Amino acid sequence: MRFVSTLFLFLTSLTLVAGEMRGYVIGQGSFTKKPIFLKEYDRSEITNINRFNYIHRFPDDSSFEAGLEINQIFEKNDLAQISPYLHKTKYPFRIKQFNEYLINRNNMNSDRYFSQGHLDRLVYNHEANSFSVTVGRQQISFGSSKVVNPLDMFAPFNVVTINKEERNGVDALRLRIPYRQMGEWDFAVVAGEDFEGKKSAALAAFKFSINSTDLKLMAMHFKQAEIFGIDLLTTLFDANFWLEGTTTKPKGEESYQRVTAGGEYQWSEKLYTTLEYHYNGAGFDNLNFYYLKTDKFAFNDGGVCLLNKNYLNFIMGYQLAPLDTLMLSLLYCGDDQSVLLSPSFESSLSENLNLIVGAFIGIGDENSSLTDLNSELKGYGKTFFVKLRQFF
Repeated sequence: MRFVSTLFLFLTSLTLVAGEMRGYVIGQGSFTKKPIFLKEYDRSEITNINRFNYIHRFPDDSSFEAGLEINQIFEKNDLAQISPYLHKTKYPFRIKQFNEYLINRNNMNSDRYFSQGHLDRLVYNHEANSFSVTVGRQQISFGSSKVVNPLDMFAPFNVVTINKEERNGVDALRLRIPYRQMGEWDFAVVAGEDFEGKKSAALAAFKFSINSTDLKLMAMHFKQAEIFGIDLLTTLFDANFWLEGTTTKPKGEESYQRVTAGGEYQWSEKLYTTLEYHYNGAGFDNLNFYYLKTDKFAFNDGGVCLLNKNYLNFIMGYQLAPLDTLMLSLLYCGDDQSVLLSPSFESSLSENLNLIVGAFIGIGDENSSLTDLNSELKGYGKTFFVKLRQFF
């Protein structure tokens, strides 16, 4: 109940200060059929997400933002027999979590309902002519790639994330200094739990432009690893191209590289396509006894969710009508020829109300062994979802 009382006082205090309140409400239903241990397990879920962002702007070009999220989830889940903690969310770059279950009713056989409060933003930003400084719980993300971002280390999305409206906030102090007309120096210290050095990060990045090309160079101490990265974005023949890559040296482990290169072209007012290649140097040459190999920095701390090495990603977007868009994403693993197909349809029902219907469908050979993974993307199973999203 401590969170409830804190939330009540927090919202009450905001009503006494002039500012802007915005956010969204999501109602969502999903059904997943997932193969695990040579059997298929079903999972049905009804989700309600309530996001409240308060923003107050001061006369001296500074601002304060606070963001709260209150979620409700009811699931009927065959997988509860394997793990009752499927929804336990980790926020590794936070001094303290400030999130707790308001209600948690768990039937270990199959059913579960819980409601969780989550303080996701609490940040102050000051803008000056020669610098900007941001301190508190904030969003930090990097990279130009569309699906797999090697530079996006702090709160990356995996390839089957449904809700991408907000990235999880991290506790950080960030300083940005403009350089000439289009360049920027970017420094940040990101705190881990209880300010422990081995759980924290620090980075320095330099962005500059040459003609129509933007280039960013980055060096980062990330938990117990050293990371060096590059992000290049350019335009050629009316198409956008990017190259994003990192080399990572974890303490006590061999270094590995991750690279994404791709391009995007607008064929008409209604149709665009994207094609990317991703190389995952942390992946494996074979996935025999794969679950024994993932106890490494890349998979536990480095934001890597793919297990093989070579991937192609194709995205097509087509505007069926002014307010209706059809999307198709296809992730192909070149090492085992498996595919993750992701069709979706989005319609704007009114000015601030959207309907989204979609799926994630894993395609490939059957995984016929308990110890080997013959078809990685087939292992994601099939997920079908529908959601309504109301902005305010």
